[in-house]
Amino acid sequence: MGTPPPSAGVVVTTYGGTGISGNHDGPLASATFASPSGLAVGPHGEIYIVDKALNTLRVIVDGNVRTLVGSEAGDPVWRAGGYRDGPLATAAFNHPEGVAVAPDGSLIVADTLDLAVRRVKDGMVTTVAGSPGHFGTQDGPVATASFKFPVGVAVDANGNIYVADQQNAVREISSDGVVSTLPIPNVADVTGIALGTGSAPRLYVADETGLVVWNLAKQTVEFRFASEPQFRKASDWPQSHVPAGRPYAVAADGHFDVAYTDIGVNSVRRLNGDFARGLAGGDAFDPNLSGGYVDGSGTDARFYAPLAIAKVPSGWLVADAGNHRLRLISHVDDQRPPEPDGTNLKNYYSGTRPAIALLGDSQLWYDAQYDDSIAGQLHRRLTGFDVVPLAIPRIQDPAAFAGFSTATLAPLAKVESVVYLFDDTGVLKYGIGGYREMLGDDAWRPALAAQFAAARTTLGASFAHFILVYMPSGAEASPNELTYGQQVSFTKATAQYDAITEFHRRVKDVIAAAGFDEVDAWDAFRAAEADGRGPLYGPFDYHLSAAGRALMAQVIDEALRRRHIPGMASL
Repeated sequence: MGTPPPSAGVVVTTYGGTGISGNHDGPLASATFASPSGLAVGPHGEIYIVDKALNTLRVIVDGNVRTLVGSEAGDPVWRAGGYRDGPLATAAFNHPEGVAVAPDGSLIVADTLDLAVRRVKDGMVTTVAGSPGHFGTQDGPVATASFKFPVGVAVDANGNIYVADQQNAVREISSDGVVSTLPIPNVADVTGIALGTGSAPRLYVADETGLVVWNLAKQTVEFRFASEPQFRKASDWPQSHVPAGRPYAVAADGHFDVAYTDIGVNSVRRLNGDFARGLAGGDAFDPNLSGGYVDGSGTDARFYAPLAIAKVPSGWLVADAGNHRLRLISHVDDQRPPEPDGTNLKNYYSGTRPAIALLGDSQLWYDAQYDDSIAGQLHRRLTGFDVVPLAIPRIQDPAAFAGFSTATLAPLAKVESVVYLFDDTGVLKYGIGGYREMLGDDAWRPALAAQFAAARTTLGASFAHFILVYMPSGAEASPNELTYGQQVSFTKATAQYDAITEFHRRVKDVIAAAGFDEVDAWDAFRAAEADGRGPLYGPFDYHLSAAGRALMAQVIDEALRRRHIPGMASL
């Protein structure tokens, strides 16, 4: 079925720059850039740029570029830097690679070859920490602390500064003037850093080993998207399959919307739950993919050395250094995906309306923002109801059902009705094997029955209404939708379809024996396929497409109404 576009509808355009290296100010259409390496957006929409080749700090306001630090005149390709605090007109930087906006409106600059972090405020440049020639990793008071190569900065609401110290680690400069090293394991060649919040403050760290999500409150690694080359095979891969490419710069919008540049293939990717998804530029983890300059769709667009990225109201702004331009990625769905854990409860549950919890695995959030997810579409159908998406582990081992536990269900204490989306992919993939093998061996049945019995007991004791929706996975709804990884399992679609039908019946027997209130979505999906409403699944795995998510929301909506869940009669 081929490789999909990185993100449907995405468009890349040139925001500023002519393609000629230089530092000419003026309107964006005629302004020039050399090697823009850092971007930040101010509180009034102004855009700040540092250029490491020309040692400048510039600002874009109302479509016009103006130089704040550095000179418009001089060599248009490369200039020697310097180190000088003082008024903007005489201050100097040396190869600055990062910039961020602090809560007080000041600018924090990663002045890389000066081995320092600088501040720009009230028309003056001062040094926050570090100094030229003081190369090292010493923590302590800012007056004596040292850095290796500070290349990126982020600032939190309290004024604490986080520094991507290349060839070293992530450093923190506290608001009271103390430098420390964060205990993030297995990061060394740090190149980018961004701060996000969501349900907890997080640092997103780009490193040669991949992309790390660090929970500042818990001081732990939440996710690690590694970059081993053997897994660079597709534009979307789950965390366990190492999806990151070679992250260089990273940006977050203060919530859970995160994008980064993949310098290895000159592309831009976006985190979606615990997946990394192609957004624009190179569409595969192909280290041989060369850069270029092409505007157009996300699939067709090309970048060359995208060194920085920032979130702007119209999309994502990229410092395309090799092309001496700024590029805009627009037409991006900016709704936030539900976070893949129980902490998302407070984001979607008001506590004042009836609530339905939607339990499931990555089908809830993969490749979809909340508004377009199953939960979001169901929310729109059930006016007056909250719909709470709660991601849980899938059944991956027939010997243990880790998905339901007291700890997992604790956030749902105030929710009365629960809908659990079940598909048998986990049983198939982690159980005995393919459909035909399972048809010849029913050893999986007792294990699955035990799992269901445990889930039924736990949920039945906790919630007034519990419905299990049995949904087909990728190749199950139609033999025409053979999915990536499943194509090798069957040589004849007809034989596969026959085996699926029989396996479906046997699983339904187990569900019925467990005493579930079951809704079977298979007929609805097969009817939709027959009516040409597909594709209902993604092009290379079992996850639902936008059409599939809409159909699943419809199935659940109709099931709830048939069961007269309290409050439904008034809808």
